[in-house]
Amino acid sequence: MLPLLRSTAVRLVKIDPKLTSSALKDKLSQALVVATVQAAKVMGVHCAAKRVDSQAALQWLTAIGCDFAQGAALSAAQPLEALANLPDPTSRVAAIRST
Repeated sequence: MLPLLRSTAVRLVKIDPKLTSSALKDKLSQALVVATVQAAKVMGVHCAAKRVDSQAALQWLTAIGCDFAQGAALSAAQPLEALANLPDPTSRVAAIRST
């Protein structure tokens, strides 16, 4: 796996939903998420957490430096057509980081 991560083709590391959904309850999952975020920073790539279901998880992921998140804490699932009317998602990340 390390040779793949060191590839210059990697631009984004996605954190498995099983880890993000259990990170606040399980210390091993929490450690793996932190290590993944730190590894992404060292590699100079972005990190995205999938299935972020609570504001507590979103705040924790923001605090440890995760760049992007997706899940119910940000927005409920919507039809594809509705996505065109959503505000710029980067404004939400900036607002969270400034608090």
